Amino acid sequence: MSEREPSSRLRRLLAIDAAGAALTAAITLGLLASGVVQSGVPSVVWWVLGGVAVGMAAVGALALWRQSPPVPRLRKLAFANLAYTLASLIAVWAFRDTVTFIAAAYVMVEALVLVILASVEWRESSRVG
Repeated sequence: MSEREPSSRLRRLLAIDAAGAALTAAITLGLLASGVVQSGVPSVVWWVLGGVAVGMAAVGALALWRQSPPVPRLRKLAFANLAYTLASLIAVWAFRDTVTFIAAAYVMVEALVLVILASVEWRESSRVG
C-alpha cells in the first residue's frame, strides 16, 4: 500500500461527506423549511437543521483543500454526523403528533445513511491515524 493511498481514501470520504451535507442542506432548506413538502414540523426547525448542514458541507469542503492529513477532521465530521442525526431524530420525536410520514421517512433514511457514513469515517481514521 502506498503512502498516498490512505490520504486518497480519507479525502474521498471527506468529499462524500461534504457532498452529502450539501444534498441534505438542499433538501432540508429547499423542500422542508420552505414548506414545499408538508412535514408537520415547524419550519424554523428545518431552517436550523438546514443551516447546520450548510455549515457541515462548508467544513467538509474546506477540509479537502487543507494540506495537512485529514484524520482529525474526519473524526470530528463523524462525530458531527452523529450529533446531526440525533438532533434530527429528536426533532421528529418532539413533533411526533404532527409529523408527516414523508418527513419521518426522510429523517430515518438520512439517519441510517449518516450513521453508516460516520462509522466508515471513524473506522478509516482509526485505521490510518
